[in-house]
Amino acid sequence: MKKTPLKKKTPLKNRGSKLKKSNLAKKKSVQKRKRNIAKKEKRKKNSYSTLWNEIKKCDTAFSQYVRLKDANKNGEVKCYTCEAKAFWKQDQIECGHYKGRGSMNTRWNGKNAKPQCIRCNRFLQGNIEVFAENLVKEYGEGILEYLDKESKTKVQLTIVKVRNLRTYYESQVVKLKEKCTT
Repeated sequence: MKKTPLKKKTPLKNRGSKLKKSNLAKKKSVQKRKRNIAKKEKRKKNSYSTLWNEIKKCDTAFSQYVRLKDANKNGEVKCYTCEAKAFWKQDQIECGHYKGRGSMNTRWNGKNAKPQCIRCNRFLQGNIEVFAENLVKEYGEGILEYLDKESKTKVQLTIVKVRNLRTYYESQVVKLKEKCTT
């Protein structure tokens, strides 16, 4: 049997301080990593959510604009597909789209969006056949091909672009509201 040489033991005071320092360093590095991860996530979340918040606000302003521009002096709007009438601000009338809102290029296009009653827009999935017929009557034969082509083109949205669109539609809504109340 071989004897292993004895290790020189460090005094207890020194040993404890080294352990404390290494544990403290580990804790600090873990905390620093957690802070950095939290900062990155917050930055990422804020930039993403800000764009989507602007898109939601722009959708609201555009919806009001679409409903108000076709309203009469009393604020009544006819559904584009079934001729039902409702006050522009009520829940019975919405902003319907020929090409869905998933396409950012046609999402806020005035030719693509018209006021629709909730029945046609939601329950009949936009009543697309009648919507298309009415678009052709209003704008001519090439409108459906134009909207199809536009919906397939990609557009890069920025917060500034969406904010500018939103402010434009909000200003138009203010003008149209004055028209309805006079």
